[in-house]
Amino acid sequence: MVYAREDISHVLAARGWREVRQIGEGSFAKALLVESGDGTQAVCKVMDISEANKKEAEAALKEGRLLASLQHPFVVRYRDSFCEAGLLCLIMDFCEGGELAKQIRRARRNQQRIPEEQILRWFTQAMLSLKYVHDKHILHRDLKPANFFLTKTGPFTEGQLLGRGDAVPAMMQYFSPTSKHF
Repeated sequence: MVYAREDISHVLAARGWREVRQIGEGSFAKALLVESGDGTQAVCKVMDISEANKKEAEAALKEGRLLASLQHPFVVRYRDSFCEAGLLCLIMDFCEGGELAKQIRRARRNQQRIPEEQILRWFTQAMLSLKYVHDKHILHRDLKPANFFLTKTGPFTEGQLLGRGDAVPAMMQYFSPTSKHF
């Protein structure tokens, strides 16, 4: 994915956001930690759709609209989306606790067990979020610990649950690349 740093900085600034740092990258998108003027942090998924065909661009825009319809305590909250200068930006809540996969690796590296009660709580929250999106006819096809995120206080939050058909640009690890609306 190619875009000038100045382009994204300008697009974000026009919407009241400032890039803090890049936190993820995939083939077709980048995840940026951004901050508003009042200090609120969020994640901005940036996709270069300047060279996308009409079908791909429409699917990417549809993703933003579909994200806006999801409201559940265990699904990462959508904040905004906008398209400018060939860049599609999706603003989502930032989960300070990071990926569940990193928590698991850290526990393994430190030879610590994650308490069974915590695992059951995370599992229950994951199942509740999946039931919610399935009830909305959204199918997540890339369930793995790297696509589940933790808040700073510990409650578990699931990453992006919708995205693309086969022809739509893939998303990076912060947002699942292989979910499908059916």
